[in-house]
Amino acid sequence: MTSDEEIPPYLIDELKKHDYTAVCQMLHQAGTIYLYGSGNEQKAIAEEFKRIFLILRKCCVCLFDFGEVEFARHRFAKHDLFVAISLSGEGPETLRVVRCAQAGGIKTLSVTRWENNSLARMCQESLYVGTRTVQQAMGRSYELVAAFYILLDILAVKYLDYQKHQEGRAGNGN
Repeated sequence: MTSDEEIPPYLIDELKKHDYTAVCQMLHQAGTIYLYGSGNEQKAIAEEFKRIFLILRKCCVCLFDFGEVEFARHRFAKHDLFVAISLSGEGPETLRVVRCAQAGGIKTLSVTRWENNSLARMCQESLYVGTRTVQQAMGRSYELVAAFYILLDILAVKYLDYQKHQEGRAGNGN
């Protein structure tokens, strides 16, 4: 792949195929959504997640390291949600952070690259995002993470549909 090529459509097609019902239910039930990103780009993705879901009237809090998660876990409620964003899902610090969050009795969602990984196996729900590496001259490479942002847009639309469906059920007495 060269730098002037676009993101392969199959990466987006895979995101569209996923059934987001269980994730939307977790988001809907959550009083607070806690977000953790394992690195700089993942923290930026967490901030975008927060921006989108604040617009959708969900309380979101970004936690940046183990100490903050350890401090915050005493405030976790049964229906709150902890979202861990990681490329590999194998970082020891990320796994430590999620174990700490789970000790607070919170539900967990992982967002990682396409693959079976330790983080995904730990969490109640997992979302997978395909990435692509661009190889440049002199052995340099860059990993395209735009699909993570596309996932957030798709998730927001699915969540709005889920909310509308829930409100329709409530209006019908179901």
